[in-house]
Amino acid sequence: MASHLYEVGDVVSLNFHEGQFFSKLNPFTVEAQMPHLGTDLQYRIKSKSEAYRRVVAEHQLSSFGSQPGTMPIILMGTSPAGPAGACDDDLSAAGRP
Repeated sequence: MASHLYEVGDVVSLNFHEGQFFSKLNPFTVEAQMPHLGTDLQYRIKSKSEAYRRVVAEHQLSSFGSQPGTMPIILMGTSPAGPAGACDDDLSAAGRP
C-alpha cells in the first residue's frame, strides 16, 4: 500500500479548479495523516485564515510554493542594499562599497 507523501507539520497548497478559490486560503498546514479511503491517501489540513479543518485527498495538495502564484513576491525598493532597481554595479559607481 502507498505511503503518505506529506508529513504532519508540512506546509502545503490546496489545488483548486474553476469555481473554487482556495488560493487566498493558502498555505495550509498538515495536521494529520488520515486513513486511506479506497486508494486515496487523505490528510487533515488547517489554514490560519479559517476556523475549521478540512479533510482532503493527497491529489488535491502540492508542496507550498510549487504552484504558479504561490511564490513570495519581492517588491522593488524593499532591499536594504539600496534604492529600487539598484544593482551592485550601480552602488559601486555611486561610491558605495
